[in-house]
Amino acid sequence: MPSIRQLHLYLGCLFAPLLIFFAVTGAYQTFELHEATRPPQAARPTGAPSGERPVGPPPTAENVAPGYRPYGWVEALASVHKHQKLPGKVQRPAARVAVQIVILLMALGLVTSTGLGVWMAFLHIKKRRQVWACLLAGVVVPLLLVALITA
Repeated sequence: MPSIRQLHLYLGCLFAPLLIFFAVTGAYQTFELHEATRPPQAARPTGAPSGERPVGPPPTAENVAPGYRPYGWVEALASVHKHQKLPGKVQRPAARVAVQIVILLMALGLVTSTGLGVWMAFLHIKKRRQVWACLLAGVVVPLLLVALITA
């Protein structure tokens, strides 16, 4: 039976690639770098970030579950992640920049901390093959799942 420390080590290595991926892509979303096209600032409604304009095809019966509406708290959390504000609120530009800086620092901290955790895993365990196996599984398994659902 593995100790709690070993379990933590292997789980950390297994999920390290995903943590880094989501930290980096979350920072991209914060700065709207994930959008292929963005209108100039002047074309946006006053106080509205570009993420509030419709993106992609309009909702149809094929791409929206009928009658589905996420819970309010889910929408609120998504709005904070994508737009750096609460739904229905107008955000001052200076406040948005401050939130973006905090999110960028958080992402950098998470990536650094995760990288240090993986480095420590290699330093403090003799069975490095298991660490490599967990890191490889943390990359391969999500890629296989994405390949399966998009095939």
